[in-house]
Order: sequence, then C-alpha cells, then structure tokens
Amino acid sequence: MSEKIENPTKTEQINTEKTTEKNESVVQRLATVLMGALRDTTDIVNEYKDTLSQYVDNPFVFYAESNVVQFKIELETPVKLPKYISSIIFGAELTVNAIEINGHDITLYFAENSELERYIIELDNEKTQLMDLVLLIYVLNNMSYNNQALFSLYLQTYRKDIEQEKNELLKMLKSNGIEINN
Repeated sequence: MSEKIENPTKTEQINTEKTTEKNESVVQRLATVLMGALRDTTDIVNEYKDTLSQYVDNPFVFYAESNVVQFKIELETPVKLPKYISSIIFGAELTVNAIEINGHDITLYFAENSELERYIIELDNEKTQLMDLVLLIYVLNNMSYNNQALFSLYLQTYRKDIEQEKNELLKMLKSNGIEINN
C-alpha cells in the first residue's frame, strides 16, 4: 500500500493563492458596486440642483416703484438652512441671521463666519428660480414667532402711515378745489 504524503507547506500556499484570488475578485466587484452607488448618489444631487434651478411662476411677484418700504430684522433665533439645499446653492451650510426688505428685494444675511455675507432675492420678476422661493419661504416659516410678528407689524405700520398720508394730501387738494377721480 502506498501512501501519498502531501507537503503541508505547498497545500497551504495553494489555499492561500485561491483565497487571494477570491478576495481580489470580491474587491473588484465591491469597487464596481461602490462606484455605481457613488454615481447614483451624484445623479440624485445633480437632479436636486436641476430642480432648484428651474424657473417657475413667481407667486409673490411685485414691483416696488421706489424703495419706500425698507426695514431689517435681526433674527432672535438664527435660521439654519437645510443642509443639502444650502450646500447645493452656496457650497456650504449657512445660517440666516437677518432679513432685510428693500423695495422688491429681500436680502438674507448670513452668520459672521460664513463664506457668504448676504444673498438677494429679487421679487420683481414674473418667473424666478425655485431655489429663491424655497429659501424665502423656509426662512419666513422658520423665523421665531416674535420675528414673524415684527415683520408683520412693520408692514402694517407702513400701510397705515402711507394711507394716512395719502388721505391727508387728497383732502388738502380737495379743500383747494382740486378734484381727483379715485
């Protein structure tokens, strides 16, 4: 009876080579899967950016003949913009510290240590980028109740003062014999 004696070192080397080949194959497949996932995620980011860059009908469109209505509110609680919107639009995560109204322009002011100082949203266009509307609505919705009340109070005060001045001047004209058709 002849017995076959195997060299344990050689067997171990063959097993190691097979395992290494198997691992290399798995690594190659894993790299393909990971790169595919990276591409898919990047496609989603690009699609999101394309969506935000769309021009849509501006539901808030108005043109201010002059910049009579002007005020700025320092937010008592800064509004942190959503991470991905902020990163896509500005390239960084930003926090809004103040909002300013100047005629038909709304300016968002960012934290002092931000790469960007401010961003202006112009509301005098029939069409506007969706990202501007998203930013504006997000900030207005997430301001503190006190800041929302102050915003509203400023606008009410402007309306009341303008109406009062207009009525006084029309009354003065009428008392001086000048008739105006309203």
